[in-house]
Amino acid sequence: MDGLNPNPSPRAVIAENNAGIAGQWWQQLPADPSHREGDRASSYDAYRFGDGIFEVGGSERVLPDYIRYLYADCRFTQRDDERLPVVRCTVSPTEREQVVRVEFEDPEPLDSMDFLAAVYGGRGYRECFSMASGWRCLAQHDEPAVPAVALRGSIALIDRRKRWHPLIAHLGINRLLHCQREMLFFHAASLTIRGAGALLFGDKCAGKTTTALFLAARGHGLLSDEVGAVHSGDNALAPFRRALSIRPGPIPDIVRGRLQSGDFSREILADGTSRIRARIGSLFHLNSAAATPLKCMFFLSGFAAMPRVRRITPGTEHLAHLQPFGSSMYGVSKRDAVFQLANMLARTQVYALTLGPPDATAALIEGIMEKT
Repeated sequence: MDGLNPNPSPRAVIAENNAGIAGQWWQQLPADPSHREGDRASSYDAYRFGDGIFEVGGSERVLPDYIRYLYADCRFTQRDDERLPVVRCTVSPTEREQVVRVEFEDPEPLDSMDFLAAVYGGRGYRECFSMASGWRCLAQHDEPAVPAVALRGSIALIDRRKRWHPLIAHLGINRLLHCQREMLFFHAASLTIRGAGALLFGDKCAGKTTTALFLAARGHGLLSDEVGAVHSGDNALAPFRRALSIRPGPIPDIVRGRLQSGDFSREILADGTSRIRARIGSLFHLNSAAATPLKCMFFLSGFAAMPRVRRITPGTEHLAHLQPFGSSMYGVSKRDAVFQLANMLARTQVYALTLGPPDATAALIEGIMEKT
């Protein structure tokens, strides 16, 4: 798991009653999880996600480095609004060399295991057993009897020999999204075009990133190719600039030139395909202007020789894309969630878009936004 889960399963993480191997670290979990064996971090990296601040620091650099790798464009050094909610994540050593301690400090403390089960489902992990002292353990699917993470309240103890940082990054960022009751977060590309905001919805490989890149190459502001953040009060878009995931395919000349001249990482995915990770700020100028009101939503579906667009009223086939992240809706009544979504849609023009050549598609979207 490398990113946020847009359509989390509400099911609980699968439980297995397996006592594990005698004498392992998870069999000596402390009765008092509030006790910190290491020193508190002296400094924290700070990131703004939506209308909240995520701070991460501590003795284990793998987590801060991973978050900076994906979200460097969201990092900042001077907080300009002390009223914003803050979630702080501290990684500390323990008396066991292979175990690190993670503590979350939240405006609204959450039980990490219950929250993960609701917003993350069982992807990659499953609950293997619970301890008498109140700890609950997660194991990775390939080693179901060997705990990788133990959770209790806002504390996690982690086997540092495992690849644990994506899970903890996901947990921390989603804890922050949960605090932002006035924000809705969607799996969508987000842009500012001619002073108006647009969201692009579509399935994996539907063309969101490609279309967003060609729009950005025409001088428009790319807020994210992955997360659309909308303030439900005024319908304003907020940036959520995760590193772009650029797969093989058409890209604008300006992007191709900068990728060839820069030092960007290439990742090989589980299906054998590759992608390039690139910060939005390394390819385009970042616009820090005031929040832009969302005016148009485009549902991407299919390809043709030339792009086509038509105005629609969202139907049942669009509901999966219109489900906000589970962390946004955790603890929110269904009635309130429907009201927030309906209020957003009432102020937005919605279109079905069939993609054509990328530059022609970008020009078509640009023309619609100019009329808006």
